[in-house]
Amino acid sequence: DTDSLNGLAELMADLARERNEALHEVEVQRRAIDQHAIIVVVDNEKQILFANSKFCEISGYEEKELNGKSLEIIRSGYHEESFYTPIWRAVRAGEVWHGEVHNLRKNGETFWVSSTIVPIEGNAGQAERYVAIMTDITHQKLLEERISDSQRFYQSITDSIGEGIFAVDRSGTIEFLNPEASRLLGWTMDELRNRRFHDTVQFQSPDKKFIPVQQSPLIQTIKKGEIYFSEETYFTHKNGLMFPVSITAVPLEDDRGNIRGHVGVFRNISERKNIEQAMRDAFSQAERANNAKSEFLANMSHEIRTPLNAVLGLTHLVLNSPLNTQQKDYLQKTTNSANTLLGIINDILDYSKIEAGKLDLDIQPFIFDDLLEKVSNLFQDRAVSKGLLLLFDMGGDMSLPLLGDENRLMQIFNNLVSNAVKFTRQGQIIVSVELQPRQGQQVSVK
Repeated sequence: DTDSLNGLAELMADLARERNEALHEVEVQRRAIDQHAIIVVVDNEKQILFANSKFCEISGYEEKELNGKSLEIIRSGYHEESFYTPIWRAVRAGEVWHGEVHNLRKNGETFWVSSTIVPIEGNAGQAERYVAIMTDITHQKLLEERISDSQRFYQSITDSIGEGIFAVDRSGTIEFLNPEASRLLGWTMDELRNRRFHDTVQFQSPDKKFIPVQQSPLIQTIKKGEIYFSEETYFTHKNGLMFPVSITAVPLEDDRGNIRGHVGVFRNISERKNIEQAMRDAFSQAERANNAKSEFLANMSHEIRTPLNAVLGLTHLVLNSPLNTQQKDYLQKTTNSANTLLGIINDILDYSKIEAGKLDLDIQPFIFDDLLEKVSNLFQDRAVSKGLLLLFDMGGDMSLPLLGDENRLMQIFNNLVSNAVKFTRQGQIIVSVELQPRQGQQVSVK
């Protein structure tokens, strides 16, 4: 009847209004999801039933290009087939799958998504459709790859460097150990994990006394935020043997400037320490030998000089007795030779003094003529015996009284004339001495 038709019309209008409201709500929700999520719906054959705008945007395909196409249209080839098999097995069994997938855009570029695949059951209770809700993580993956590349780069450096490197946290617990450090210490990173570096490696002094962590110079320096350097630090190998190291430790700071640990670089300097000790021992031994030599020379010179002084004394007494001219000449030459020998003995003492840095000059008045006469008397007979003529050519007044060390000058002339007589085979030897112009009280002889 009319009332029934009117009621039915109103009911249909209400249903239509509710349907439109429901569709509007769905549309609002879809738009909201489209702004944040990448969505695609596929069937059991992996054919695309629906793709939202975000999916079209990231894949580079238009919606009409995707409808009815297989989802494999965006497969990049990055993953093996074995990667996809357990995914479809899980969702077809009604399970939700979460994971990261590498896909291919229409233009050949690739992208990463974090995906959640939710199965939707049909009337028969079996999964018939699958909704994949994804977010673009391409940028995140690129950052991770760059970080990974950097980590591999720095890892390759620390692995190949010829020095041990370790890192510890604020409590001193070991966080990193490079291969060289592992080799030097005998411990692997796995063995040292969750152990404190000081308690395991650096707890002993050179005399094997225990060093509390609070008294460790390294720890105290790092706490001040300063760089620690030492070549007097000792580490203990896993086998218990100690060895000296050269170490530099640098504090690590967090974003707030608080010290959160430190990094140490070290190397074994046992060989260098052994060489340094050997050098010290050799130097000490040489010094002792040199002192012994000096003492020997001093003692021998003293022993020789004692009887020689007796000879000089007795000769002096004989010279003061009645003698003929020839005897007096012989004794005078004997005295001169004995004095020369005494000078040689004094030279030996001088050499020992020079080595000890204690040589002193004996400044006394002397006459240069007298000095040269002594040299002549000493070597004239030796020169004549070789058929040589020994001459002295003096320029200037050499009879002036001078102040100087006559014994040192005698040493010089004795060495020069002795070599000249020794290495001259024939002819003559001329000792040329010339007094240079006076410079105030200073006189030079050439």
